[in-house]
Amino acid sequence: MLRRIGTWVVLLVVAATASEGMGALIASTGFENETPASQYADTGNQAVDHDLVNNVGESPVDSTSSSTTAGDLGFDASYVNTRNDVGLTDGDFVGVTSFTGTVGSYVEGSQGYQMSDADGKMVLEFDAVDNGGGALFVGLQLFVQSTGWETGSPSDQITVVVSTDQGDVTLLDTAGGDIDDLNIEDEWMLLTADLTGKTNAVLTVTLDSNSGNEAIYLDDVRFGTTVTDVPEPASLALLALGGLAVIRRR
Repeated sequence: MLRRIGTWVVLLVVAATASEGMGALIASTGFENETPASQYADTGNQAVDHDLVNNVGESPVDSTSSSTTAGDLGFDASYVNTRNDVGLTDGDFVGVTSFTGTVGSYVEGSQGYQMSDADGKMVLEFDAVDNGGGALFVGLQLFVQSTGWETGSPSDQITVVVSTDQGDVTLLDTAGGDIDDLNIEDEWMLLTADLTGKTNAVLTVTLDSNSGNEAIYLDDVRFGTTVTDVPEPASLALLALGGLAVIRRR
C-alpha cells in the first residue's frame, strides 16, 4: 500500500508477527542502561538553540559513558527555539523512561525514550555509524501518541532522518500534513532503511510540539550489516525495489 506523508510516499506493510532484530549488529540501543526518573527541566536559555545536558536526579536525555561502554549506541539531545516559548525549562516528561501508560509495553526491554511538550523542537541525534561503505541497515521502533496534533504555523512535526556521506535518507517527515490524518498513531511502527554503500550514518529524530499529550516514544534502535527479520521477510522485496518500508505492529 502506498501512503503519502507530507511530501513523500512510503510503502506501508502490516507485519503479521513481532520483529526480533537485526543480525550482525554494529550498534544498537534499547535505552535499558540508563536510570529514568520523573521529569526533566532544562537549565539553559529557552530563547537560544542549545545542547541539552543530563541533570542529577532527572530523567537522562543524553547517554552516559557507562551506557555506551556497555555496547549501546550513544545519543545526544538538543533544543531548537521554533516557538519563542518556555521550551523545556518548565519541566517535561522527556528522555529515557519506563512509563508504559501510553505505549502499554516496550518492544525491547522495559524502557524507551520519550519526546513531548518541547514548546519548540527537541532533537535527538545518535552516534555516527560507519561500515566502510559495506552493507548497512537501520531499524527503529516509533510510537506516536494518539491526540489532537495541530496544524498551522508552527505546526506539530515529527521527522526521522539518517544523514550520510551521500545525503539524507528520510524515514519519516510529517511536514505539510496533519499527523492525525496519517494513520500512524497509537501503535508501534518499525521504520527501516537500506543504507548499503553509504558511510557516516547519523540517525536524528525530531519533535516540534507544545503539548504534553503530543508525545512520541522510541525503542530498539539498531544498525546492522545484514537483515534477518527486520523488516519482516515479506517486506525485503520492497527494500530491494528502493522503497522505504514502514512496518506497523500492535
